[in-house]
Amino acid sequence: MRVGLGIYRVAGPDLTSVYDDNAYLILSDKCHILIDSGSGYAVDVMLRNMLYLIDDLRELKYLILTHAHHKSFGGAYYMRELLPNLTTVAHHIDSFYIRNPDKKYCQVIEDLGDPKPVPVSLEIHEESKRLTLCGEEIRIIHIPIHTRGSIGIFLRRGGLEYGFVGGLVEDLLSRELSLEEKSYIKNRLGTMKIDVLCYSRDCVYGHDKIVDLLQL
Repeated sequence: MRVGLGIYRVAGPDLTSVYDDNAYLILSDKCHILIDSGSGYAVDVMLRNMLYLIDDLRELKYLILTHAHHKSFGGAYYMRELLPNLTTVAHHIDSFYIRNPDKKYCQVIEDLGDPKPVPVSLEIHEESKRLTLCGEEIRIIHIPIHTRGSIGIFLRRGGLEYGFVGGLVEDLLSRELSLEEKSYIKNRLGTMKIDVLCYSRDCVYGHDKIVDLLQL
């Protein structure tokens, strides 16, 4: 499902499995980036969706994990088994739990059994870090609300700013954030003009709508 210029949703409750959070594929020239990987329950369906968009799965070079919940990172094990040279990226706090899954922290889905440990190639320690991946200028921002090591991923394409924030919006929609949490979001994202904001269940289009959603 197309999100924007060369950006597609390849996993999610309606595409792969009810156990999956959304996963997003960013296409470049024979070098692609996947954001999150679903639970792993329907990884074969996610791979098939990707193969509609790319010629060879070996062109997938990076997997960025927004947080360490089972429904978002469980598929990473199978991706690494298939693509051993795949570079996995996560914040160092959640990296610990991705490498050493904890039932409570990772919100393990009992029906699926424990997620398998996944090595993390690149740990993010900074509050904000810029990386060049597949020729794309990627900004990664630590947003410790959904989990202590949650991150947002931001890039610009076709004149639009895209953001991918994992489970952050779920929290905004399901509970009242503390003043500290609201302040953190405002300080981290308040100066950014985000045009498309994608999260674990959907994408929101339009800067004004995103400002209202994030309570900026």
